[in-house]
Amino acid sequence: MSADLRSRGLSALVASIAFVLLVAAFTVPVRGALAAPAAVVCAVVCALAVVRVFVVLPEGAVSVDVRSVVVLVGAACVGLQVSLVLAVSGRLGPVGAGALVTLASLGVVAVLFHARDLACGRRRGAFVRDPLFFGTVLHVLVLVPMLGAFSLVDPWETHYGEVAREMVARRDPLSPFWANEGFFRTKPVMEMWLQAAFFRATEVDCASGNMLRGSASAAAAPEWAARAPNAALAIVGGLMLAAGVARAYGRRAGFFAQVILATTAHYALLGHQSTTDMPLVASISASFGALSVAITRASSAAPAPRTVRLFGVELPAAPRTALMVLFVALLVPELALLVSRNVGFEPGLALVHADRVVSGSAGNEGLLGQVPHLVTRVAYPRAAPALQALVWAGLAGVVLVWLRGLERPREAWVGLAFVAASVGTLAKGPAGFVFLVLAVLVLAVVERKAAPALLGAAFVGAAALAVLVLPWFCAMHLRHGRAFTDELVMRHMIGRTLEHLHDTNQGEDTSARYYLWQLGYGLFPWVGMAPLALSGPGSLVRSWRRDAVRLVLLVWAFAAFTLVTVMKTKFHHYVFPVVPPVAALVGIELSRLGRGPAERSAPRTWFVVLGAAITLGVGLDLVAGSPGIPGRGQARLLHLFTYLYTRSWPETLDFRAPLALFSALAALSTLAVAWEKVRRVAALVLVGTSLAFSVFVLDVYLVRTAPHWGQRGLFVRANAENAERDEPVIAFQMNWKGENFYAGNRLAIVLNDSARLPPYLEGRRKLGRTELLAVCEHGRVAELRAVLGAAPWDIVPLTTPAENDKFVLVRLRARR
Repeated sequence: MSADLRSRGLSALVASIAFVLLVAAFTVPVRGALAAPAAVVCAVVCALAVVRVFVVLPEGAVSVDVRSVVVLVGAACVGLQVSLVLAVSGRLGPVGAGALVTLASLGVVAVLFHARDLACGRRRGAFVRDPLFFGTVLHVLVLVPMLGAFSLVDPWETHYGEVAREMVARRDPLSPFWANEGFFRTKPVMEMWLQAAFFRATEVDCASGNMLRGSASAAAAPEWAARAPNAALAIVGGLMLAAGVARAYGRRAGFFAQVILATTAHYALLGHQSTTDMPLVASISASFGALSVAITRASSAAPAPRTVRLFGVELPAAPRTALMVLFVALLVPELALLVSRNVGFEPGLALVHADRVVSGSAGNEGLLGQVPHLVTRVAYPRAAPALQALVWAGLAGVVLVWLRGLERPREAWVGLAFVAASVGTLAKGPAGFVFLVLAVLVLAVVERKAAPALLGAAFVGAAALAVLVLPWFCAMHLRHGRAFTDELVMRHMIGRTLEHLHDTNQGEDTSARYYLWQLGYGLFPWVGMAPLALSGPGSLVRSWRRDAVRLVLLVWAFAAFTLVTVMKTKFHHYVFPVVPPVAALVGIELSRLGRGPAERSAPRTWFVVLGAAITLGVGLDLVAGSPGIPGRGQARLLHLFTYLYTRSWPETLDFRAPLALFSALAALSTLAVAWEKVRRVAALVLVGTSLAFSVFVLDVYLVRTAPHWGQRGLFVRANAENAERDEPVIAFQMNWKGENFYAGNRLAIVLNDSARLPPYLEGRRKLGRTELLAVCEHGRVAELRAVLGAAPWDIVPLTTPAENDKFVLVRLRARR
């Protein structure tokens, strides 16, 4: 038996053991911070071993041992995990937690750049002179410090947070379930999987009533765990896009693209929100970054062969190997999850058992308004999840053979673009890959000679994407039948395009102007540079073959804008996918300023003047607004990610002065870009203004407004009031999901049928419960009084509009 064959056999054995351990991680009922990292290690080890089975080591290759680098990366990640555990516990307070998590995040960034330098054969410490490293550091410093310092914002963040909480509490990550509404079928599952993984890794207590159970002196802060995945994706997506721009136009352009994207209002704000939008847009950004690298790579053969050794496993050091490892590492947890539905250590079940689908909120059975706990019928019981996993594993083997055939680095980068797009597709749907497919088709037309290889690599990448995305969709259909397909696919994916669904724009102009309007706020304070960045189609026509990266960015921007414009359902945040390509184009243009007489031509100067006027107009609207607009324009930034745009603005909040200052600085520095003598200084002032604006928006504006759009403060108070009474809070006419998340869904829910409340209260009074807590909207207190009528209960408000302008906590006290 040859050494290579023995190595492959041993790798197959290691992969099998790692997979079994990963299945056990989904089924063994244990808690602790080590469970999630151990599962990640199992997935990575399994991926490395599987890829070793499929690849052939090149002869005469130089071998490099990367064990020390992997240990260093692992230590940095453990440090970040420990910092998040401490932040979630509430022991450090918001400032201490923010400082510790930020430092740990910077450590991870430094270690990863160091690892990249070693992998690329660069000398030690080379990354400290890389503009992309400094851009990533700035992004961390802007995004991380106050990431978990404020309440989840109703209703979007709490929607997904509550589903993720139930995944952990119910120990069923396959079928999302939320609160009192049954199975969750409005979005794909990636965002909830990420949050659930971080809940487990940071020891968030997801059991009924325990979400805010922290240290003895402070409530827990699960917001750190809920938002951390999206913050990480935002940083990675921005870095990948900037790397693609840097590859095509130089590191200066990449740095500007990275900083501009990180400091646009929309990217900064949604990097602070645990919603499906950032996984989608960060995934698209990463995929276009990879495609941009592919465009700029020569189509020649791969460089001299090298291999890397890790704990005895040796693999070729090539882009296709990294692509194969990433593909398997993303797929293996899905397959293990499917197998765990039939095999595992589930309490009360045999080691091998039939799939069971149970409804009901974990630990909240029997409470008023909750869904009954029932074992529901599996739609297609013969299609066992473990059997599905076997089928997908076979298809994955075929894809791995195809990926192994991507010998040229350029083809591997195209494949990576599609694998990256799978994350966004599994987070929000087909928008995750449609723009990428369109860009590849445009490139095939532009680069006719390279079109066959490009389309071939794209086909392999699309196959990899399908194998990564479809297992969950198929499993849900086979588990729940047409109810799942009709709700998620027909109603929420296709239906939102064809009809208005839940949007809150009644009376608004929803023509093409609508998203131009929202794009102005989303790109602020860089909106003034957008006309200059988008003013080059004429020159691009003459140079499209040597400016293909700029071409695909324009395709992305215009395709995304067209898609959201033709959709019937309109929300302000739907324009978010347009922001990254425009930011990248602005970065390219900003890096070119002052580099030739063409940049001083009158037409381009007028584009800059127009941009300054647009910046001033957007700024004036943020400050002054218009009659009937809540907050007279201050709420425009909040509306970039919230739901109900007509909500009142708290009288205690006034940000007009700082918004006016930032608007003036942005408009003046944009205008100054038109003059050659001060152009570079103006660009630096604009960068500084954008950084300061982002810090203000995330660490002041959002921290002070979130308590009025969330319910954390109410339930911290409710837990203190209920410290000696184990009594569920009554949620009266509430459907915002913040009440479900922060209470661990331990609620007596009175929704629509108010007549159920008096009998419930009477039953509690007979059991000696003379003081109960209820949460509702301020505008519903009068309705609550009317429902109680002559019942012997007094209503005593415990919170004020100054604390929370939307929701109120009240005490119901039985009269003697």
